[in-house]
Amino acid sequence: MGNHRAIIVLGLGCAVCAGCARTETRVYMMQASPGAGATWTGRSADEVVEAWGPPTARQSDGEGGRLLVYEHKTGISTSASEGPPTPPDLNPNPRGEAPRVTEEIKRPRAKFWIGADGKVYRFWFSADVYKKGEHTPPAKKSASDE
Repeated sequence: MGNHRAIIVLGLGCAVCAGCARTETRVYMMQASPGAGATWTGRSADEVVEAWGPPTARQSDGEGGRLLVYEHKTGISTSASEGPPTPPDLNPNPRGEAPRVTEEIKRPRAKFWIGADGKVYRFWFSADVYKKGEHTPPAKKSASDE
């Protein structure tokens, strides 16, 4: 029984000490990188189209706005088409080879989410856009330029 009391007293002592322990809070400040001021957020859809040209695809953002997608062609994929066999007298390819289907492969380069107010609220770029430095928006127009 003596061991049990010692364990209980030791446990209560640890609980009391833990309750009195000091906590330390650290606050970290982050400094913006030199190019951080250049952002597409808040820009108009017209500014995006002016800088990037017409988008290759437009989609709904599901919240009353739209998504502008800019893609580039990365290659061409070909495959044999499947379908019912063609009778020999109607087959344009008498050697019996299956016709080939060609399809462009497109990859997104940039995406801009445009809110119902016509302003960019989110954007995404592929790694090659950052490498080429095309991610920076053009300088804001001054009132005298408009």
